[in-house]
Amino acid sequence: MRRVVDLSAMGIETMPDAALRKVERHLEATGLDYTHLRPNWFMQTFSTGSLRAGVSAGGAIQVPAAAARVSFIDARDIAEVAAQALREPKHGGKAYTLTGGRALDHSDVAEAISRAAGRPARYVELVLSSAGARARCR
Repeated sequence: MRRVVDLSAMGIETMPDAALRKVERHLEATGLDYTHLRPNWFMQTFSTGSLRAGVSAGGAIQVPAAAARVSFIDARDIAEVAAQALREPKHGGKAYTLTGGRALDHSDVAEAISRAAGRPARYVELVLSSAGARARCR
């Protein structure tokens, strides 16, 4: 049987009109043996993703997150789960929410980056209005 592992997003099952949920429903209707993986935010967003420039340039993580805690997950862990889901038929027709081992706020992440990099990093909270303005300027 043909098997598909779909990379989706945490919480998407609660958003019926979201594009990723529509993709999930389409796969479910095809008759393929599917597994949905719904990870939380990738930890790599700080080292290779959208937040890298700020961290590299001035040691600042700038997002409108306040004290929100996120269970960031390493993309390699997601890949390991995907490989297992492809190899083992028992995962067919299932959806898995994937998270990191503990929830961290962005100040916690900045501390971890500081320790690992040997130089200061900090979290700078953006308010939504300035975040929106920054996104429009790019």
